[in-house]
Amino acid sequence: MDKDNLDALILTSGDAAFYATGYASRDLYKNGQTGGTVAVVTKNGRAGIVVSEFARRTAEMAVDGVEIIFYPTWIYIEDYAIEGMEKEVQPDLNKTYKLALQFLPEKKENLRIGVQPSYLTPYAWQFLTDTFNEKNVVDIKQLLIEARAIKTPWEIEVLREAARYSELTMNKVAKAIVPGMTEADVLQLFNTTAFSWSPDIIDVANAHTIGENFTPSFIPPHTRINRGDIIRLDGGNVIEQGPPEEIFVSPTQERTRQFLSRYLPEFTYNI
Repeated sequence: MDKDNLDALILTSGDAAFYATGYASRDLYKNGQTGGTVAVVTKNGRAGIVVSEFARRTAEMAVDGVEIIFYPTWIYIEDYAIEGMEKEVQPDLNKTYKLALQFLPEKKENLRIGVQPSYLTPYAWQFLTDTFNEKNVVDIKQLLIEARAIKTPWEIEVLREAARYSELTMNKVAKAIVPGMTEADVLQLFNTTAFSWSPDIIDVANAHTIGENFTPSFIPPHTRINRGDIIRLDGGNVIEQGPPEEIFVSPTQERTRQFLSRYLPEFTYNI
């Protein structure tokens, strides 16, 4: 942030919010709910996240030393609501961004804020540029790319482990495919096999192509595989090793400390 003269980052993609706070938001990773979770990191080291009341407990278990602000959502059960909390009749599309401002200094007119425009709605962009002045709202896409350009030993180890599981999956699935199976059968087999290796596997990527249908399908067709068809397996495992409190609060490995130094102010490792 010092390099780009930024006072704070407002992070709205799943990976950026995760790296900054230790909380992997399902809203951002799985639901595509842009703005459902917002993370803030200031240049003086203050870190905070805004999450829904529905996700509150998960966030509290995942982070340490990170402030949390929560808000009521469409899943609103009176039994778990906080006393005095009311659900708005008409949702405020910028509510999470307004709440995120609480992590910033009171005087905001001259603050330079780093944002991810690709992960902002037009309403959010308008709100932020009105709040901070458009000249002070900076696209940090390149900054994040540069931060990840050189992998730490910890990152390399995780990538190698993911590649190993992916290779095991492809080899096992390739041997199990027989004529008469459908693309849907192959996808189910690939997913089942990929998740079987380790509890650290949190997701599976799929982009398989079969026979004449040399285009990956989100909803796989029930086209039968014929003898002689070319089957292209393209995908793999996504893994995350260790509980959040170990990775982000008390890392025991030097590789992990080096990785965290890029995102958390208490670490001083330099690339």
